[in-house]
Amino acid sequence: MNERQLAEDILAIVLENAVKHEAQKVRTISVLVGELSDIKMSVLTQAFVELAANTLAAHAELDITYIPAVVYCHECKKRMTVEPSKFICSVCGSTRLEILTGDSLQIEDIEFD
Repeated sequence: MNERQLAEDILAIVLENAVKHEAQKVRTISVLVGELSDIKMSVLTQAFVELAANTLAAHAELDITYIPAVVYCHECKKRMTVEPSKFICSVCGSTRLEILTGDSLQIEDIEFD
């Protein structure tokens, strides 16, 4: 995963919205991160801090919420959460799972002054 590119993308979206809302400052950026996304949050956060310096988001807080991995088992037709390291159905043991949530990153909210 290229955390620096993700940080650039997040910052671009945040600054675009800050300008649109005539914000003086960005306070908080709420981000939803899936457990399966393979994003190193410390690297993403550090890259964001570096990139946001001297912008409206210079001191913004990244508020990160982790989204569990929810899958659908094609064998037993059940929905369930799974641990990323144990990607098997807890009911029937199948590996024929479809990811429903937990593999993405999205901005949920941006708080401005």
